[in-house]
Amino acid sequence: SQVDANISLGGGVIALIEQMYASLERQYGKELVRAALAFLTFSVKGVTDIEMEDLLSLYDAVLDKVFQYVQPNVRRLPSHVWQRIKSAMDGLITEGEHGCILWFHRQLRETAERRFASEKEMVHNIMATYFGNLVEDNVRVERKIAEQHWTHQGHPFDQASVVNAR
Repeated sequence: SQVDANISLGGGVIALIEQMYASLERQYGKELVRAALAFLTFSVKGVTDIEMEDLLSLYDAVLDKVFQYVQPNVRRLPSHVWQRIKSAMDGLITEGEHGCILWFHRQLRETAERRFASEKEMVHNIMATYFGNLVEDNVRVERKIAEQHWTHQGHPFDQASVVNAR
């Protein structure tokens, strides 16, 4: 019957996706992976590699775990850390506009929305601070965070301006 088919298939794909996320957490660290996948999940049109590194570098709980055994000269997530996670997600993510990374399939995103719901408020706050160009100057300099200007050229909102859509 239709109900039996739903029960036997229920959770099959979702359970597999959950297993993949759990495996990434075990392999690369729970705090780091949960934060990275939450940024990916709750961003509007995805994030670029540099944006992901900047965002993770603004998340103190992630940096505390990444640097638990070493005190770096620069408190910034090393590029290779994000690149290893990204490589492990080959086939799960794709590249969209402006080099932004997105989930490859709706089910991956929907499962991530449920799994990382507890991180949503925190990553939204960090993304708002970052994309709103509201990062404190000392933090921006210390962690080498890119500025997010309102425009790419010209003064905000004059006729020659090219608005920063990110």
